[in-house]
Amino acid sequence: PVATPTPTATGSVAAKGAATPLTAEAVEKRLEEIRGKLEMGDVAAALSMAQELVGKKPDCTEAKILIARCFGKKGEFNKATAILQNLLATDPNHDEALFLLGRCLQETGKAKEAHETFQRCLQVTKSEQIKARLEEILKVPPTGGGKEVCASCMESVPSVQLQEVDGKRICAEC
Repeated sequence: PVATPTPTATGSVAAKGAATPLTAEAVEKRLEEIRGKLEMGDVAAALSMAQELVGKKPDCTEAKILIARCFGKKGEFNKATAILQNLLATDPNHDEALFLLGRCLQETGKAKEAHETFQRCLQVTKSEQIKARLEEILKVPPTGGGKEVCASCMESVPSVQLQEVDGKRICAEC
């Protein structure tokens, strides 16, 4: 018997019982949609969409990074850390994964490990944006030195200028 095409949840057509192959363009479009949801603050929708994408495209590193970002935004740093460590097991020089892992370690009070992770990230990154953020972060000793990094803008500011917002330390400007 010939398989009949049926529409999938994303609107594409697939043969019944067959996996839908995703084109690079379809993956990028979905990633942009997920980033948009995350930027709008719809973390639950972004997480669901990213998990669905990984289910269809298990090798999609960017979707896994977005899942880790979602967990970080939800304050679920252990889940984010596990995802990032899995990514780094296969790509130990993935700068964004290293940077996010450093942030998770920072948020869970592991300042020394965070500092080491940020230093490693600085050594491997080619991104000028990440380099600039890391150079600012690394100015602060791992013990804090009276300064902390804002969870939103990643700027190093005196601890007294930060306030707790949704479980994160945010500066007054953010």
